[in-house]
Amino acid sequence: RYQGVFERFIKLGASGLGYGVPTNPLLSERLEEVAFARSLDRSRSERFVAFDVGANKGMYISMLQRCGATRSMEIHAFEPDGDLVNHLQRTFAASKDLHIVPKGVSERSGTATFHKHAHTVLSSFHVAESHPASYRDKTVSVSVDVPLTSIDEYCAEHGIGFIDHLKIDTEGHDLFVLKGAQRMIKERRIGALQFEFSEMNLLSRTTFFDHW
Repeated sequence: RYQGVFERFIKLGASGLGYGVPTNPLLSERLEEVAFARSLDRSRSERFVAFDVGANKGMYISMLQRCGATRSMEIHAFEPDGDLVNHLQRTFAASKDLHIVPKGVSERSGTATFHKHAHTVLSSFHVAESHPASYRDKTVSVSVDVPLTSIDEYCAEHGIGFIDHLKIDTEGHDLFVLKGAQRMIKERRIGALQFEFSEMNLLSRTTFFDHW
């Protein structure tokens, strides 16, 4: 009887806590801008380093460039979908301080099967199978094996000692990305960390407690 009332309370609570509002994408984008602005204000780095894990079509990259236009900044954008990588390379061809990495990010390097959806923001390393949320699985167009790296391995390989802002949006795979950043986290080499938590975490079977 009271299901609708409690759902409204959940949405109101998420909005008030600044955790994003899935039913209002424009407001969620604004909250992301506010979070990034705080990272900029806190950072004392001469050259601001931002990681975009799950770059998709580059919406977040555009926000980083727009909001950080007055700072010296380098962006490392990770995307496992080859078609989207080509799109990013064309779209941001003139961006000298943008490094597009054609890999997925997980707890360690290797390969994994990536499930591409018709609606690309739903593409993920996790599929619904028999889960009640299987509406996502019905739009899978193709599944491909893609290369993986981890935050710790990538930073060691490229001599990155500090990440000012780490954004993760990997449709249920965020905990595995965090596990691959354990050294950077333990050594306090990440200034701010942002990740997504949604119904996709039902599919990857990861809880918010696991993330915390």
